[in-house]
Amino acid sequence: MMRKITPFLISVVIMLFSAVCFFFSDELGQGEFTVIGLLILSLVTFLLDLVFKKWLKGYKKIVLVESAIIFILIINQYLKIISIFIFLVI
Repeated sequence: MMRKITPFLISVVIMLFSAVCFFFSDELGQGEFTVIGLLILSLVTFLLDLVFKKWLKGYKKIVLVESAIIFILIINQYLKIISIFIFLVI
């Protein structure tokens, strides 16, 4: 199995770092729920990364597929925000 850095591994590291920061900086006591959600999401993302590394051969294919998935998720969120904004304006 390849031991190279992929976009999903970068996102896992960012999610874990934000979970730790949010856990220690929360003053209202609701941070535990967010931290649990971030930990579950990072675990699922890490497992998906392992599956892609097992099925796809070649580092370029893995980076391309993972980057495309991240890009599609980002575009999906922006389209939701734009549609809500257009609905509120009209």
